[in-house]
Amino acid sequence: MKPGILSKLDNIYKDVERILHSTHYSPHTIRAYLGQLKAFLETVSPKLPSELSVKEIKTYIAYLNKSGRSRSTVDQAVNALNFLYTEVIHRSVLIRDINRPAIRKAPPVILSGNEISRIASATRDMKHKLMILLTYTAGLRTSEVVNLLVGDLNLENLTINVRGTGKRRNRKTILAEILRSPIQFLIESRKPSCYVFTGSEGNPLTTRAVTKFFKAALVASGINKKATPRTLRHSFTAHLLESGADLKIAQKLLGHTRSDITSYYGGLWNLTDLNPEIELDSNN
Repeated sequence: MKPGILSKLDNIYKDVERILHSTHYSPHTIRAYLGQLKAFLETVSPKLPSELSVKEIKTYIAYLNKSGRSRSTVDQAVNALNFLYTEVIHRSVLIRDINRPAIRKAPPVILSGNEISRIASATRDMKHKLMILLTYTAGLRTSEVVNLLVGDLNLENLTINVRGTGKRRNRKTILAEILRSPIQFLIESRKPSCYVFTGSEGNPLTTRAVTKFFKAALVASGINKKATPRTLRHSFTAHLLESGADLKIAQKLLGHTRSDITSYYGGLWNLTDLNPEIELDSNN
């Protein structure tokens, strides 16, 4: 390949990398896009991307499809090329409408109430135990649990105000009666602006830390399921619908639509499937 072509391809690669960093894409996305771009440039050379027709670009994507690449890999390639042509070459190419491999989604893992009790009981750390149970009984995302403030809890009315971020709206969900006393003990004397669950220096725990202690508790419980903290939210949803709750109510509790339905829904939810022997002694 001519040195001039190599230089131009290298400049394109560096331009994409620079713009990705300047627009604050995540490190994971940057690595994925650059990897896809490198493969693309090597395949189409000695032509430059600006010299390719839309048909040639689509032929490259079709090649990825035929080579047995996963849907996520092909999606990454499409997104990376769209970024290249839109942000660097400044040319609109319609490549999002191409056929891609079907998405094969495995059904989510669901834990029973008894299994969740076993996982929570498997950890001796009271804070970790409460986080597991609260995530399940309120249908929270892990990020919502770690960012929960004392002022978000209404122990009298047994409700939780979940603060929305980005496109997510604020919503209310339920606080289980079984958790009222231990949580009250945990947050006693704290200001409303303080985090409910904190690390050793008073900072909120990370979602990675939650995943780590949940995995340890899962292993210790002896439950042989590929569960994660997100499984608790899936299980909340499944049990909610199994109990006969309306789908729209479930969506509101989960933050998919308007959230002002706690009082309507409160009477439908119970924790009878949780092990009544689970230790929630606030002195633990």
